[in-house]
Amino acid sequence: MNKPSKTGTVTVGQAVKLSGRSRSVVFRAIKNGQMSATKNDKGHHLIDRSELTRWIDANRTPDQEQAPEQTSGLTTKPIEQPKINAVDAIVKAKDETISQQAERIDELKELLEREQGRGDRLEARLLSDQRSWFKRLFSS
Repeated sequence: MNKPSKTGTVTVGQAVKLSGRSRSVVFRAIKNGQMSATKNDKGHHLIDRSELTRWIDANRTPDQEQAPEQTSGLTTKPIEQPKINAVDAIVKAKDETISQQAERIDELKELLEREQGRGDRLEARLLSDQRSWFKRLFSS
């Protein structure tokens, strides 16, 4: 599983969650050189958190630049920034956990498929050996 390293890198899946963009947009940004990324030993892209932040800030849409507002009856007032930051941090942490769990599920599915294939091969060998044994037993 690709957990963020101590150096502050994230996987593409985590970058998708943190940025709110689609996988294709993130991969296109990497491919076009708008965002730098490295590959780990498994060939998965790793993006430095500061690079992701820079890319997100550079690619904000006009509606993302406006401060969110909270409605209260007929009047509106801005939400206090510290509350937004705390909520964002909680959401990001939960999104990261979900992303890590999804990656682990994918790894476990792959492992299960390999083991099922191995079981199918063993079953085929056992049936072949059994037929061979019966042939020898009854042909004597």
